Amino acid sequence: MRNFATLALAASLALLSACTIVTSRAPMGTESLAPAAANWDGTWASGFSAPVHLKVTPDGRVRMLYMNDDQDSLKAEQLAWTLMKHGDWTFASATDPDHHGEYIWVRIWREEEQIIAWLPNPEALAAWIRDAQLPGTVDQNGNVHLGLLEPQHLDFLTSEAGRESVIWTKPMALVRIGTRTGL
Repeated sequence: MRNFATLALAASLALLSACTIVTSRAPMGTESLAPAAANWDGTWASGFSAPVHLKVTPDGRVRMLYMNDDQDSLKAEQLAWTLMKHGDWTFASATDPDHHGEYIWVRIWREEEQIIAWLPNPEALAAWIRDAQLPGTVDQNGNVHLGLLEPQHLDFLTSEAGRESVIWTKPMALVRIGTRTGL
């Protein structure tokens, strides 16, 4: 299994499992967000992974330090998340280390000291690609690679009709347990 500590920002936004992955050609969203360090910097924990450390960088991204469990050894790794909005939805996107030129992403919701993230739904996105509602491809392993999304595609994905674009039944929650990042 691939351990994509997916942040919802925060690690543990579970780096997508080896089952199937969803990538996009650009960060998800149409409006850039400038995260405030006071809201993001710190140590965040969930019930299913080691704590992760988040720190806002000078370029406005949220850097995440997490531990990757790779074949019986632990390795510290980092991802830099870009936060963007489209309508009422906020997305976190990071360059996919395994698919150069593509981004992994999650839908996130942040309030006070918690972040909730929802992974993209590969089955629904694959069906919309096959039906030509979205640009992209589905590879032989079932991985979904979204093409360049126009605002109307994001309108669809964030609408009631596109509601199944994320997996609502398995959210990942992170709670800030400290404000020092150590990064």
